[in-house]
Amino acid sequence: MSQPAAPKGSWKDLRSLIRGEEPHLLVAFGLTVLAAISELIPYGILWLSVQTHDPAKALVPLAGLLLLALLVKYALLTGGGYFSHLVAFRVLYQTRIRLAHALSRLPLLTLNRYSSAELRNTVLNDVERLENFIAHHSVDIVSALLSPLVAALFLFWLDWQLALAALVTIPLAIIAQKVATRGMQARIAAYQ
Repeated sequence: MSQPAAPKGSWKDLRSLIRGEEPHLLVAFGLTVLAAISELIPYGILWLSVQTHDPAKALVPLAGLLLLALLVKYALLTGGGYFSHLVAFRVLYQTRIRLAHALSRLPLLTLNRYSSAELRNTVLNDVERLENFIAHHSVDIVSALLSPLVAALFLFWLDWQLALAALVTIPLAIIAQKVATRGMQARIAAYQ
């Protein structure tokens, strides 16, 4: 089956697919937000290590705190991933059930226009794309937006001049990404 352009109501359709799963998705987002905030803890520990009067005595406790902070961060990320995957797999299951019921009600003459491979691709592979967005991209977007913001706020708290110098690199990174991904749409289309 050919891939039509995404309809204007795509977000509305996505919201209808996840209906009933919002609490789990909110938990996933909440844990991801906490994980992004917890990324600052190691920098705070590093700051404490510089402020200490006897680094030799503080090294083991600070290393323990650093290990604990990293474990908390990854536990929060794992929890967020668990809940986002829970939502994604429930949505996949329900969507495939609905598709199977819809296909079973179609006249055979309509189904004969498509090969079994095309129908299988739609039910399995096309629906599988939802999993990537719901389980991975949704929480990754939250983390990708929040992590730099939290880091920038922390830098401004430490030293506003250092923060401005760090933010100057953002336009350079955007330009580098544009150059690196130039022509990618055509390659993806050829691959598909």
